[in-house]
Amino acid sequence: MLKVLSDYYQATAKFSRNAKLYLGSQFLGALGFSAFGVIFNLYLAEGALPEGFIGNILSVSALAGSIAALPAGLTSDRIGRKRALLFSLLLLCISVLIKATTLNKDILLAVAAFSGLAGALAGVTDYPFLMENSTPEEQIHLFSVNGSLMFITMVIGSALGGRLPEVFLRCLPDITRFQSYRLTLMISALFSFSALIPLVFLRESARSAKVVQAKVSWGEKKDLITIGKFSIINLFMGAGAGLVIPFFNLYFAKRFGATSTQIGLYFSGFFLITAAATLLVPIAAKRLGRVRTIFYAYMLSLPCLVLLGWLERYLTFAVLAYWIRGCLMNMSQPLLGAMRMEMIPEKKRATAESISDISSNLPWAGATSFSGRLMQSQGITIGRVSLPGYSLPYYLTALLYFLSASCFYLFFKGYEKRDQEAGEAHHYLRAALQRFRAHIRHHPPGAHGEHIRTTYHRHDMEVISGSNLP
Repeated sequence: MLKVLSDYYQATAKFSRNAKLYLGSQFLGALGFSAFGVIFNLYLAEGALPEGFIGNILSVSALAGSIAALPAGLTSDRIGRKRALLFSLLLLCISVLIKATTLNKDILLAVAAFSGLAGALAGVTDYPFLMENSTPEEQIHLFSVNGSLMFITMVIGSALGGRLPEVFLRCLPDITRFQSYRLTLMISALFSFSALIPLVFLRESARSAKVVQAKVSWGEKKDLITIGKFSIINLFMGAGAGLVIPFFNLYFAKRFGATSTQIGLYFSGFFLITAAATLLVPIAAKRLGRVRTIFYAYMLSLPCLVLLGWLERYLTFAVLAYWIRGCLMNMSQPLLGAMRMEMIPEKKRATAESISDISSNLPWAGATSFSGRLMQSQGITIGRVSLPGYSLPYYLTALLYFLSASCFYLFFKGYEKRDQEAGEAHHYLRAALQRFRAHIRHHPPGAHGEHIRTTYHRHDMEVISGSNLP
């Protein structure tokens, strides 16, 4: 463990100024948004809004994000990463503040669409920004640190978000539970606004500037195939996630009678465990390979989903299943993001991310709306088997995640081998060139020297094409 921490310390010391400022913004933003996430659905439910309408709010946000994803990717490529990050975060903060001040259904739906547009721009900018502000050697560590920092911050934010309503109820005798939720949401909005400060000091990187000036072309068939593969994976994953992820706070509140403080602690525990696991991902990837690390993590989460759907008592087991499922699914996301960015040319990354978001958000939107109505109902009965409204979504999610993981493995099981062969070719080429330079130093150019030069050049071209690997 000490070696892991030492490796991370050495890696983070080399991070660029832009990367460190970005991580600072992520820390501040995650505090506010995680506190907001714990309370928002409870706030709506306490305001007498049914689960079906809550599902519609979440669905509209995802649908708007899907519609805006492709224009957002093009916009990010055109205006630059700094402006895209600033503008999207400002819009998200404003939407959070408005949500905290109203229960008007029309306004809530409009703001949900508004936040979906802003989230689309932020979502397609994050990973390209990290790639453009890091070296290939830093990327896995930077993506892992970013993910781990987010989860660690969410531990604090979720705990605060769950605890603050109880504190307000105790310290302000005349306040109602609904008002305590609203006050918590407004405080979380203030934390979110503070995340804008580090972004102001970002500098547009040279690599980002080149992307802004480049004209995006989709002429490479292999790039389209790669993006299509990730889109299929995201389609199943987005549909499964949309069925359950937005409703975990209601799951614990409605099914087990958990308080907001308890729910905040459950969320904090999940983020803490995931943060620790995310730091170990580079080690797992080095031993197992990136593809198998991601595949195994996805597959091991499936029994936990089935358990969550089956449990109607035993809160402790439900919390443990929630933690393990969330940890396994989320710890590998930075690794998957880095892998996806590596496979897409630099000038196409933001637009590729937008297509990836569309393929995830569209099924998420439909699944969220369907799941909200299902949870509001009494469930369904198939023959003699009765499936409660809060159970069926978890079984369906397990099936969809299985399809997503299977597609991922089938599509990319050869990725590790190709990556290794490319590394061997690069190593062999460097060795050949070093031998050539050493020979030239000892044999001045002439007939013999020209013969050597031609031989090495032809041999090196064969190595590059992979036709003469040792």
